[in-house]
Amino acid sequence: MKHSTESVKAKIKGMNLVDTLFIGKEIKALPSILTPKEEIIAVTKGFYKNGVGLLCATTKRILFINKGLIKLNVEEFPLKYVSSISTESGLMMTKVRIFASGNNAQIERAQKDDARRFVEATSRLIEERDEYKKSDTEEMNNNEGIDVYEQIEKLAALKDKGIITNEEFNAKKTKLLGL
Repeated sequence: MKHSTESVKAKIKGMNLVDTLFIGKEIKALPSILTPKEEIIAVTKGFYKNGVGLLCATTKRILFINKGLIKLNVEEFPLKYVSSISTESGLMMTKVRIFASGNNAQIERAQKDDARRFVEATSRLIEERDEYKKSDTEEMNNNEGIDVYEQIEKLAALKDKGIITNEEFNAKKTKLLGL
């Protein structure tokens, strides 16, 4: 699905952000940054590397987008490399910390409720990814007693959420069915 500015705005509006001031340019730039198979999971506003911008979690990655007067800056954290995400709350604002192999980031001045929802949604994606990896490893170690059709249904759900690719789904399904 190709993303449009209207569909992105509608998705973000449905997330009921408390603070959207000064991130309109970033929201307008988002459709050109997203791939057709990516789905927006959560967003919040924050301050990173001397600029206010949009922190966006998708089914594939976490993005920090800052649209200056001349240049569009996008920092990307692929979910497959993100080990954890956390918040540190102050009196009024929150810091969002992203821990990824080779690149850690701290997004500051995020609104508390928006940041909390962002971290909760992103943490669920990371947990689902880790559970998929764990189940894959366990299955290779012990293939007895597994309900194959239940496993395929779980894999289909992960594919529908964009956590695994269609190719990964088909390879796993073929392996489970013994074809």
